[in-house]
Amino acid sequence: MKDMIIIADNGAAVYDGDTLIYEDSLTKEQVHRVQNECVKYPNLSLVYSGLKTSFYDVNNEEIVYNAKIYYHEYGNYEDADDMLKHDKILKVAAYDLTHNAETSYIPLSFMNDDMDMAVSGNCWVDFNPKGVNKGKALRIIKEKYHIQDTDVYAFGDYNNDLPMMKE
Repeated sequence: MKDMIIIADNGAAVYDGDTLIYEDSLTKEQVHRVQNECVKYPNLSLVYSGLKTSFYDVNNEEIVYNAKIYYHEYGNYEDADDMLKHDKILKVAAYDLTHNAETSYIPLSFMNDDMDMAVSGNCWVDFNPKGVNKGKALRIIKEKYHIQDTDVYAFGDYNNDLPMMKE
């Protein structure tokens, strides 16, 4: 990782090797808002992505399997409030157990007023701080290292990559 720049959690964290060069996190109120709305949908399970660790329902095998693909450090917290005492929450990802995240996004989209939301796969709806996305992260990298647009190539596979592609 020493020679890599990494955009993590839809742009909420940017690393140059092991050095964090940018981060933005959800407020406690935003985390609670996501929890309070998503709990209304039994097909959704939440994964909290922190600066240091992640937190998710370890009693659900499908969540554990899919979360481990993206999150390698698991914090043994009691709940999201406990996690917030020890870590910043950069993103909350709602995992749709019916594998239809685009349908789950629609009734939750009103939360776009104070957070950025994106469907990031057939099972994932992501909640980030307002204005945080991969496009902003790419802009930060370009400005910090004086990189021209003509020297940047981007690729992606889902809606959360659109701001990066536009940048």
